[in-house]
Amino acid sequence: MIFFIDDEPSYIEPFRDAFVLSGFEVEVINNVDSAWGLIRKNKEDVDAIILDIMMPPGRLLADYDTKEGLRTGLRFIELMKTLDEAIPVVCLTNADCKKFGRVEHANCSFYEKKDINPWQLVDKMSDIKRRKKL
Repeated sequence: MIFFIDDEPSYIEPFRDAFVLSGFEVEVINNVDSAWGLIRKNKEDVDAIILDIMMPPGRLLADYDTKEGLRTGLRFIELMKTLDEAIPVVCLTNADCKKFGRVEHANCSFYEKKDINPWQLVDKMSDIKRRKKL
């Protein structure tokens, strides 16, 4: 199952539809608090996480420096290190990825601008899924 975490439901809809039409199971989550609970509870079922970088930090990340939500996704990835670095994470952002820098660890597969076509993201996720099975 793919966990798609983004606080903009209207943005997620075409991506969810493309993934479902391509045979993926997708769980759409609009905040990091719910996402963290669901991922921890369903860790064995998580194939990958697609994560917005800029969103509200919620209670989960209230004590972290998220630069007022601009780096929430990056802090969430840091928490993922404590859970399972084998789960691939795809980061999405409207900002310049170089501006944020990358969080260097095993589970951050790639960064994409939010203007990526849903079908392009499906193709990239299919590649990740194939590699994960090897």
